[in-house]
Amino acid sequence: MQQVAVLGGDEKLLAAARTGDQVSFERLMEPHLAVGYRLPAAMLNDAGQAEDAVQDATLRAWRSIGQLRSSAQLRGWFLTIVANRSRSMRGARWWSVIRLPEARSGLPSPADAVERR
Repeated sequence: MQQVAVLGGDEKLLAAARTGDQVSFERLMEPHLAVGYRLPAAMLNDAGQAEDAVQDATLRAWRSIGQLRSSAQLRGWFLTIVANRSRSMRGARWWSVIRLPEARSGLPSPADAVERR
């Protein structure tokens, strides 16, 4: 019986969030933020990027809250946004994990040439 009351309350929060009520949106999202953080933390293996992913996903959720049909779908909907954002971030940083061996050609580097001047 208690769960029905909570779901009804969430539906009211969702309706208010759809009208632009930021406080209702925050109350609606709050229970999902911890799991929303764990997902990108595991996917990205970087706490800072995980925080960025959740922040960006929360903003995207706020902008598209009208697309959510029911508060019962909120968790899955939000986690999908978080996962998609994490995938995008992971794909954008592919180049940052490539390690190139330090090449020594015997020629001075551009930094060395500037220091000699």
